[in-house]
Amino acid sequence: RPRRGPAPRAPGPATALLNSLFDEDAEVVKQATAVVKEKIEEMSAEERKKLGETVLKFMSGARVRKSKTVTVSCLRILGALKDPGMAGVLLEQTGRKVAPPIRAAALLALANIDYSQMKNHAPICRKLFPLLGEDDYADVVANALTVLWKLEIGKEHGKEMLKLLKGQHHAVRMFALKSLGSVGGKDAAAKLIAALVGDDHKMHEMAASALRGNQQFAPAVIRELRDVRDIPRAWKLANVLKSYRNAIDKATLKTFLAKCLKLLDGNEGGFQIYFEILRSAAPDLLRENLLRRGRDLLRRKKFDAAQRALALLEREDLATAETEYTLALAELKLAG
Repeated sequence: RPRRGPAPRAPGPATALLNSLFDEDAEVVKQATAVVKEKIEEMSAEERKKLGETVLKFMSGARVRKSKTVTVSCLRILGALKDPGMAGVLLEQTGRKVAPPIRAAALLALANIDYSQMKNHAPICRKLFPLLGEDDYADVVANALTVLWKLEIGKEHGKEMLKLLKGQHHAVRMFALKSLGSVGGKDAAAKLIAALVGDDHKMHEMAASALRGNQQFAPAVIRELRDVRDIPRAWKLANVLKSYRNAIDKATLKTFLAKCLKLLDGNEGGFQIYFEILRSAAPDLLRENLLRRGRDLLRRKKFDAAQRALALLEREDLATAETEYTLALAELKLAG
């Protein structure tokens, strides 16, 4: 097709393919982009670097800057390179004044980058956080989140995460909640525990995951469990504490054991909460004390209570020949 003025020329074998991005046939442009992206998979690191430089030079041409379609195609190619060194260039195309198709393409390209070797993610995070408050969820917020989920959110972003918890988009609040797990601190613990015991199931699951991922939250969760009286709420806290294991101090374990045995002796509900925490964090302590309690009850001829206590040790991870024998004895006594 006849063209007005010379197209920008890129050095090397990529010239023809990049120039074909100006074709008026959308299918040709699509195929040209796909071909370049396919070739990238076969390129060496040095070849990828050269292609990136070629595309950037190509994009600097006046004709490319005036074409949204060509710019979008170029951004897709840059994303396919997966080069973290391109992050700065791509971020420049995510501002509010940039055309929506270009913004979306830049964010998608950023999502393709491999950030595993990048030491400092903070500059990228700071650029993307403001986008999470925009109204356009599909093309801006969702794409920005896709990038952010791949980045490390550090303690320096704590205030921003607390702010995002009040955001208009549920997915943003979920992201902020999960990120608080790596941020840590008292404020993060309070927000995570509030979501953990709240009514929003998805937020509960996210908070549980964040809390389990950072054992530094153990003291805050323990304090909350000590004060709670509602059994369903206590179970939510216990299910997190089960994952901490070595993070629960001996004094707390003994306190949980005393509560477990007291509730068990009174045949009250709720003893299972402490039983499951101890089963995970201190199985030997739990086994030893339940076996001792069962034997003591047998001596006092409280066979029903003895059987109830010893039956808890039937679990595969708790049972021993000694516990099985003592339980069998209790059941024989109970049968009369």
